[in-house]
Amino acid sequence: MDPAIDIVDQIKSILVKYLPKKAQVAMPSLFKNWNEYMQSFCRVGGIIEAAPTCMSHQLSSPSIAFLIEPDGECQILGSMDRFTAKPCINTGCFFP
Repeated sequence: MDPAIDIVDQIKSILVKYLPKKAQVAMPSLFKNWNEYMQSFCRVGGIIEAAPTCMSHQLSSPSIAFLIEPDGECQILGSMDRFTAKPCINTGCFFP
């Protein structure tokens, strides 16, 4: 078996197990819960944003955005330093 495929399978199993518990739906007015979000994401693709946890007293948080197509193709879109007024809601971004 190809070692790269084995690693991808391991990552998938970790994501399936832990991502629903850790992910936070930023716009609950659009998606009421994780399952509703994933149904839409798997149908049309979407943007995933991951960033280190930012304490409320911090002004910024480095972020990387990438696109995952419905066929599984991934593409890094860019990086930014963002600041928030509410958790998971950007107030503004600084791009390099």
